[in-house]
Amino acid sequence: MFDLTHLGHAGWMVQDRNFKAIFDPWLSPKGTFFNSWHQFPDNSHMISDTLFKNLDFIYISHAHKDHYDPWTLPLVDKTTPILIPEFKDKTLRQNLQKLGFTKIEELLEEETFAIKGVKAQVIIEEGFNEGDSAIILCNESNKI
Repeated sequence: MFDLTHLGHAGWMVQDRNFKAIFDPWLSPKGTFFNSWHQFPDNSHMISDTLFKNLDFIYISHAHKDHYDPWTLPLVDKTTPILIPEFKDKTLRQNLQKLGFTKIEELLEEETFAIKGVKAQVIIEEGFNEGDSAIILCNESNKI
């Protein structure tokens, strides 16, 4: 069974037996979009020595800084796999590379990424102004 922990805004931690992943972590106490957006309530207290340890991956849905947070992501080990949608625009991938991440997996909609009994598949939307995405996770008995 999946254990879900809300990290604020679009951020989640999902765990299942020996599996752990984080999605769209935005934990910056400094806000984003020229300091005009802030988490409410503030969630920076959720940062701990264990939050980003032993991650199987981090999923970033799109390049907006309330999903791709350049303040939070440097707290993560740069060898942690990062899953992103395979957008035509490569801004998100390039930004992650600039932060030093070395294992960036771009997924197409028809692809499945599997690790430790959990399968992940993305849904990509590029028809509007900028790309966005969602992710579906499933194990032997649950789907989220």
